[in-house]
Amino acid sequence: MLQRYVHDEATPSERLELMEALKADQLEEGVRQWIEAEMAAYDKKQPGLSGERAEELLMGIFRSGRMAAGFDERRPVEAPDEPRPVVVMRPARSRKWYVAAAAVVLLAVGVKSYLLLERKGTPVAVVRQPERPDVLPGKHAAVLTLAGGRQVLLDSAATDTVGRQGNTAIVNRKGTLDFSRMPAGAGPSTGGETALTYNTLTTNPGNQYQLVLPDGTKVWLNAASSIRFPVSFGGQERRVEVNGEAYFEVAANANKPFLVQHDSLTVKVLGTSFNINTYSNEGAVATTLLEGAVRVGYGANSPMLRPGQQARTAAGGRILISDAVNIDEVVAWKDDLFYFRSADIGSIMRQLARWYDLRVSYGQGKIEERFYARIPRSAHLSEVLDALALTGKVHFEIAGRTVSVKP
Repeated sequence: MLQRYVHDEATPSERLELMEALKADQLEEGVRQWIEAEMAAYDKKQPGLSGERAEELLMGIFRSGRMAAGFDERRPVEAPDEPRPVVVMRPARSRKWYVAAAAVVLLAVGVKSYLLLERKGTPVAVVRQPERPDVLPGKHAAVLTLAGGRQVLLDSAATDTVGRQGNTAIVNRKGTLDFSRMPAGAGPSTGGETALTYNTLTTNPGNQYQLVLPDGTKVWLNAASSIRFPVSFGGQERRVEVNGEAYFEVAANANKPFLVQHDSLTVKVLGTSFNINTYSNEGAVATTLLEGAVRVGYGANSPMLRPGQQARTAAGGRILISDAVNIDEVVAWKDDLFYFRSADIGSIMRQLARWYDLRVSYGQGKIEERFYARIPRSAHLSEVLDALALTGKVHFEIAGRTVSVKP
């Protein structure tokens, strides 16, 4: 029955039977054996990729569960009118089973959604809990501070011309701020027409936005971040300053290199795609190259990165280069996803704090577990926390925008 469910072949009655069995905690052993068998079969072809295979399996289960519930991951999840059902699973009892348990965690998210749907038709016995506070996901919004000091609030719903600087029109197009070249003399000017004056785009916690710079370079700005850039790229280089996290697709120009500055670190490129994470609470500035080539300058060091490599700053002006980086995990935020791959709870909560605008506190006791999951950033906070809590290794309490984390 589980195999038929994962491949979306189960009948409505079979789906209902499976959901009831899972809710009653009757299939843990069966789920465990099935996932481990799939992992073992995959390992015969690709040794050592059990965690990756488990990720693929859990995402198949998660997607089919949400599809069965009528969820559309391209739009935010609406809050239900009734209290959410509780699905209880026993915690993992071994390291290998913990990887498989991640699949059960996300299956449980799909189970909750399916049970909500089934209440409209065939009666289902559901364990309920009282309604509790929830936090909606972040949104696409930002503040543009023009060279003259005027501030403009931006959101993804609007399409309008913000103004003009020299021969550049500033247009907000449903979540993307575009600095497009236009014929000289066309339209009113907002002033600030030299390369020595700067604009700044800022996102608050819970916001993100996109930007097209005057040279055509595309920038994705994560929550609680900012980029400072000139009104026009004159001179021999194109230089911007970044705080927080940003993803760049740099327009190629061999005669005018593109430089990204953060404090004493400089990333120099000609035309490429890369991600830079400068959040102060992450412990190091991380530059991850997807395509092309970049040179990372920090202190006396300036190594060149190859695609798939990541450079992290270290004490004493050192730069540590890593080849063992998962690109999809690094740039998942750009595609409106949380991607946790062997992530510790501290790293997870820092991401959630930025996206849901939270304060996080920790109770006594250390949480050693590592988590695997892909979850749409359109999910409500309670859905994300419920999925993590179903491992039995971590628990949460929400009070307004404060989340308490306990073993």
